[in-house]
Amino acid sequence: MKRLLLPLLAALAFPYAVNANVDPKVAEMCMKAVDFKGCVETMSGGPVQKRMIIDQGVSLSEGNSCPYGYAYIGGGYCREVVCTHKGYANAEIIAGKLWKCKAYWGEQLMLRLGDQTRVQNKSTCPQGEPKIGWNSTCDAPYIEPYKQDRIFGSER
Repeated sequence: MKRLLLPLLAALAFPYAVNANVDPKVAEMCMKAVDFKGCVETMSGGPVQKRMIIDQGVSLSEGNSCPYGYAYIGGGYCREVVCTHKGYANAEIIAGKLWKCKAYWGEQLMLRLGDQTRVQNKSTCPQGEPKIGWNSTCDAPYIEPYKQDRIFGSER
């Protein structure tokens, strides 16, 4: 019985190995890659699919842009930039970036973080993850703009 099991398993596995059709040169180049399948697809000119992350049973797509008025906070999430009278200092994650508050008659408003949403993909921005506290990869090289060029936070 044991003598028949090994040849049977080999016969079942053989057709799948033959149908792989991976160019030997590509296979040799990708042998040391961490993601062999991804390397083979890229080198063969196959379809490149958007990467998906599975986080505690929820699939999350990556993106390069937050909605207008939102700042990237990491982990695929954006938070709304809000101006409020609460607090004594701006939220550290958005301070010194491209955000400002519209204050009247000398009132002191602070930049805070509000509602949360998922990061999106914007075709006009470079691919990649935005820097923390910025709106998108379009903001690269992430230099603090002049005060008149900053984006107003929403008022609360």
